Amino acid sequence: MLNYGLVYAFLVLAFGGIDGILAKYIIKRLGKHRYALMVLGIGILPMLAYVAFAGIAGLGLGMLLLSLGSSTFLAAGYILYYKGVETQQITNISALGVVQPAIIFIFGILVLGEGMNSLEIAGGAAIFIGAALLLLTEKMEVNFMLVPIILANASWAVYWIIMSYAIASYGAFSMPLIIARAFAFVLILAYSFAFGKMEDGIKNMSSAAGFALLLLVVASGVFDGLVNIFFGAVINVGLVAIGSAIVAGTPILTAVLGRLAFRDKLTTLQKIGFLIAVLGSVAIAVS
Repeated sequence: MLNYGLVYAFLVLAFGGIDGILAKYIIKRLGKHRYALMVLGIGILPMLAYVAFAGIAGLGLGMLLLSLGSSTFLAAGYILYYKGVETQQITNISALGVVQPAIIFIFGILVLGEGMNSLEIAGGAAIFIGAALLLLTEKMEVNFMLVPIILANASWAVYWIIMSYAIASYGAFSMPLIIARAFAFVLILAYSFAFGKMEDGIKNMSSAAGFALLLLVVASGVFDGLVNIFFGAVINVGLVAIGSAIVAGTPILTAVLGRLAFRDKLTTLQKIGFLIAVLGSVAIAVS
């Protein structure tokens, strides 16, 4: 019988990998804060479409509070992540993305009580070791410009941990995701204007180029929304640990696309770290 939870996890991997490439391209032209707002706003649309199809259950106070609380970590993740995307190679950034599913994986094992064997423990350790190596430059110095990426993934991991309780309280993933995303939009908007972070303008371009960029932004927002929908579905069917392990393979796709699109290069040490992190995620997935 087809396990839809695993299908959802692989869809997260696919859409997440493609969206990472789009983010790198678009941020150079729109600016990170404007892009974050557009992605959050557009990403609500597929969620609303799903709600129109699935319907709305009663909104409990517990679910509302959990969803609102999680939105702070969702917003912080976007701000930190796009800060790193603006200046760093997408290959390095995507490889550090294994930190998020690794944290959620540990949560699924230790808190939710999902089983864990020695191979999964080794895989989790490999992911963190690989991520640490990716932070090092050729001179064995820490690239602190990548620290926001780690913090972003940690923040998103906390978001999903809180969201898992909101989903359990509500009995479905649709409305908790919409509420959290809408409030995260408000938080980033307030942050951008309160601290003067909104970019001044958009780079001059032809009408055709502008229309093409708009289509890419819409696609990125929809993909980002679908990533949230499908991972919410993974949580809803109770496959937090194994789903997170599969999602940890996203850097493989993004790295290949980044190599083709941006000619990204890694140092020898970073290549080793990337390989270790990928092997760790594979070990978890096949265990």
